[in-house]
Amino acid sequence: MRTLIFIVFFFQFITINAQVYKYGKVSIGELADNNNKGQSAKIIYKKINYLYGDVFEMHLRIKIYKKEGFKYADWKIPYKQVKAIKATTYNLENNQIVATDVTKKGIFKDKVSKSYQIRKIVFPNVKEGSILELKYKIKNIWVSSILVQNYIPIDVFEAKIKNPVNFQLILRENPYVKMPITGKIINDKVVFSGKNIPALKEENYVGNMYNHMGQILIYSKRYFSTWEEIIGFFYHAEWFGKQLKKNDILINNKAKNIARNEKDSIEKAKKIYAYVKETIQWNHYKGLYSKGIKKTYNEKSGNIADINLLLIVMLQQAGLKANPMIISSKENGWILYPSEENFDVVLAALEIDDKIILLDASNTNGGFGEIPIDFNNGNGLVIYDNGTTLNYSTMTKERSKNKNIASVTLDIENLEVLGNNKNQKTRYYAWKFRDLYKESNETSIDKLMESGGLLKIYNAEKKNIDELNLPVTLSYDFIIEDYIEEINNKYYFDPLLFFGKKENKFKEGKREYPIDLDFPYEETFVINFDIPEGYKVESMPENKNFAIEYDIGSLLFQINSTEKQIHVLLKIAINKSVILPQYYKSLYELFHEYSNISNSKIVLVKQ
Repeated sequence: MRTLIFIVFFFQFITINAQVYKYGKVSIGELADNNNKGQSAKIIYKKINYLYGDVFEMHLRIKIYKKEGFKYADWKIPYKQVKAIKATTYNLENNQIVATDVTKKGIFKDKVSKSYQIRKIVFPNVKEGSILELKYKIKNIWVSSILVQNYIPIDVFEAKIKNPVNFQLILRENPYVKMPITGKIINDKVVFSGKNIPALKEENYVGNMYNHMGQILIYSKRYFSTWEEIIGFFYHAEWFGKQLKKNDILINNKAKNIARNEKDSIEKAKKIYAYVKETIQWNHYKGLYSKGIKKTYNEKSGNIADINLLLIVMLQQAGLKANPMIISSKENGWILYPSEENFDVVLAALEIDDKIILLDASNTNGGFGEIPIDFNNGNGLVIYDNGTTLNYSTMTKERSKNKNIASVTLDIENLEVLGNNKNQKTRYYAWKFRDLYKESNETSIDKLMESGGLLKIYNAEKKNIDELNLPVTLSYDFIIEDYIEEINNKYYFDPLLFFGKKENKFKEGKREYPIDLDFPYEETFVINFDIPEGYKVESMPENKNFAIEYDIGSLLFQINSTEKQIHVLLKIAINKSVILPQYYKSLYELFHEYSNISNSKIVLVKQ
């Protein structure tokens, strides 16, 4: 029996009297409308008909108000098998509707990757006031979600979903977002509709905007509907759980030989981790499916599942407790319902002394126990060899540190400063620098670190670029030209050198979404200015000590002087990777203090 389960606690059931929009029936009133309500464009109408697993049809009508909305004249269809594309631009000229159809020359195929292709539609003759209309059909498609929201508002939304297949289909709204949509069941269809759908607000520092977008989620009960069933699916899969039970003598002996002379469990794990990391090359694909650990071992390459399942087997053969952990990366989004499709990465979960250490041997520049920033994304599932599971966080708690100690000489005559900085970077700061250094074509570290402008760096030295378990250390001399400003025989300069931030990176007055800062961190800047002979300090900025509630973050600024030196300390600590929007105001104020300090001045005068 074909069954469609409708999650009723998300939707109100009402009778829907929807306005009928037919392709090509654009009115003069729609074209003459200039009530943009501050928007550059809007979607007048969005209609979807979806026969699950078979045919997906989309009908869009878009109003362009301003030049900023012209970007919606280049429309992307993120599917390969697109059929029956119709696209038209409508303009009002001399009180007459002029329609310009998109020809085949305006429809392009764009190959994103080996297996992924999209269509691009370029609408012609687009002006302020134009209406764009698009209709297309895709066959043989499985859609897991229908987007209710866009970056521009939607006047009228309608989606009809029918289930033609012989298993249960479950529909529900994104549990993190409430949209003004309603629904009802008509025979074997579910019809959703809504009016005045708000635009998705664009904010910085958001892990994945799709997490916060209004959506109708669609998933089936073909295989399972609980986490226990999903774990059983992975545990018994030939390409996953069964790989861990295979006994390959060559791999087993290699693991035992690597760990033979080590008694300490951590050192054993580090050696095996280093071996897999250095020996097996990542092919830059994620994935949950392994081609086989023996094949991966022999070919010396594979995807993340291949590499980390091999790592797990080798750790186990060395007498260590290691199990696979399936997670969803930030790129993949949050886990919204029970489905194997929610996950896209396999990690190794190593357990030593009742502590879990997450490992990913596919990454290049991270140290032992460090997973890519993209993998810090809520909880994942550790799968044990008895078929049980543990819900465990991927979020790193240890702060990454960036410490700078600068010694500075003030050259009053030339209005510049000369100095030396010693910089130490740990964890993700070190990882990011290694990425930058190794991926850059710049062979000179001096040029790599210069941000342009008046800062010049020379005599740079680096350490531990290839020693992934040690901090990266840098030492360099620098000159900043025109750093000192002279006004009426007084000399003004910033207290934070090139470490300051003149603008607050948080600019929104209010915040709707959690702030994703990737990882907890601590930045420390110690700056010692030598006061030139014959000069003294007339004024300095005030000390600051600011803290966000619940130990989320803090800022400490201290400045003092003697006859010969000015001592500056700035320390900023953020203790959470993700900060809830209710603490945004405090976070904003912390970085506002940072920008105020950066824009403040130390003033010297002649004695």
